[in-house]
Amino acid sequence: MIKPKKRLGLLMVFVAAFVWGTTGVAVKIIYSDGVKPLTLIFLRMLLATPFYALLAYVNKLNLLQFSPDRKVILTYGLILIPAFNLTYFTALNITKVSNAAFLLYTAPIFVAILSPLIIHEKLTMIKIIAVVISMIGIFLIIRFDASELVLGDVIALLAGIIYSLFFIVGRMIRHSPIIVNLYSSMIASIVFLPFAILNGFNIPSSSIIYILYLVIFPTFLSYTFYLKGLTMTNAVDASVIATVEPLSATMLGIMIINEQFTINTIFGGLLILIASIIITLKS
Repeated sequence: MIKPKKRLGLLMVFVAAFVWGTTGVAVKIIYSDGVKPLTLIFLRMLLATPFYALLAYVNKLNLLQFSPDRKVILTYGLILIPAFNLTYFTALNITKVSNAAFLLYTAPIFVAILSPLIIHEKLTMIKIIAVVISMIGIFLIIRFDASELVLGDVIALLAGIIYSLFFIVGRMIRHSPIIVNLYSSMIASIVFLPFAILNGFNIPSSSIIYILYLVIFPTFLSYTFYLKGLTMTNAVDASVIATVEPLSATMLGIMIINEQFTINTIFGGLLILIASIIITLKS
């Protein structure tokens, strides 16, 4: 029988993952109002920074104690966060929410592939099998997709590869992931500022509520819920529960913005999730 504390932890992880799944739909709605991807990314990073500062304050963290993680902060802020947001938000501008979400979830697979090369972890036979299963899923999504969506699918896959580096580099965090997110988001917003200026800040009033939603819910509250949930349960269970994210993204894409899905997308996506769960359970 699951203890009440662990049940609450799993529920918090589930809510976090479900809300993360709303990112794609929110971004699509904002794009439909004419907001440019680079401007949206800048606003997301800039507006998320004070929320991370608030989270650090609530957790009684010293905002000046970032020195132990300065290399991770610079890697996140200057390279990984800009690269990930640029690829994923660009993919959402081209392909379907479901495709982008499922292909992003290849990240655990690429962790398994890249870890032996970067941090010399062993690639076991079960992980190799999971990689093969995932590759079949990727093929089903991209090969049988409409030609105008393939570029977006490929960019979403690239976002998954970049996202995997967050997990690998994140293992070097010595102090607090909250502090790392705070300063790396601040740095990333500075990186995107000149591009946002070039794109212009033509933000329709109808988009403001969705931009605030994107910052407060999928960006900040989901992260907060996930961290809190991890303190009540174990990382493996949390990672498995978090696979609800691409499923919720697909469901909401169909219900809210009337996206069409194919059996190849669903079957391919499920293969990717199965492979990711195998990787998680064996890591």
